[in-house]
Amino acid sequence: TLKFLNVYRIVNSISSSNSFVLFTVFADDVWLVDCGDIEPILEWMHDNGKTLIKGVFITHSHYDHIYGLNNLLSIYPNLRIYTSLFGIAGLLSDKLNLSRYMESSFVCAVKSNIFEVSDNEKICLWNNVFLEAFFTPGHDKSCLVYRVDNSIFTGDSFIPGLKVVASFPNSNKEDAVISKSRILSLSKGCNLYPGHGEIYENFQLEKYI
Repeated sequence: TLKFLNVYRIVNSISSSNSFVLFTVFADDVWLVDCGDIEPILEWMHDNGKTLIKGVFITHSHYDHIYGLNNLLSIYPNLRIYTSLFGIAGLLSDKLNLSRYMESSFVCAVKSNIFEVSDNEKICLWNNVFLEAFFTPGHDKSCLVYRVDNSIFTGDSFIPGLKVVASFPNSNKEDAVISKSRILSLSKGCNLYPGHGEIYENFQLEKYI
C-alpha cells in the first residue's frame, strides 16, 4: 500500500514529552498529536512549506502533553482540539491536568474549539486518510490511542519497556492492564509513537508480552 502519512517528532522542554506533526506531501495543512512547545512546530512548518495546523489530537490531558494549546489557538483560532469527555474536563481544570502543581497553571482558553471523540471513531484527516481513536484509560481516565494507516500514537498508555504509571489521582491499575493488552493487539506491525521516548518502527509485540 502507498504510505501517505509522514510523521515528525518534537521532544518538548517539559518532561521530554513527545509531540508529533502528521503531514503528507500533497497537502499544505498538518495535524498534531499532543502539543507542548510550539516554536519548533512553527519553525518546521515554515521550513517545509506548510501553512495551517487543522487540529490537535490529545492522547491525555496531563499538562506536559497540552501546555502549548493556548499559544497555538492564538495563532490558529479555528484549530480543532480532539479528546475524550474526560479529556475535555482535564483541559478545563488545572487540578485534573495537574498543572496546578507545576510552575504554571494551564486551562484551555477556548472551550468551543474542543471536540469530544468517542471510542472507535474515525476522523478524516485528508481525502481517504482517516484517523481512528481508541479509549485506553489507566494512566489517566482521559487516555486515547490514535491510529492512522500503520502508525499508532500511544501517549503514556503504553511506552515499550516501561511500566505504565498508574499512580495519579485519575489513574486505574486494572484499566491500565486492560488497555495495554488492547494497545498491543492494535500495534502489531505498526510504527509506534509513544508519549515519551523513541519511535518504534515496525513494532514487534512479542518482545513486550
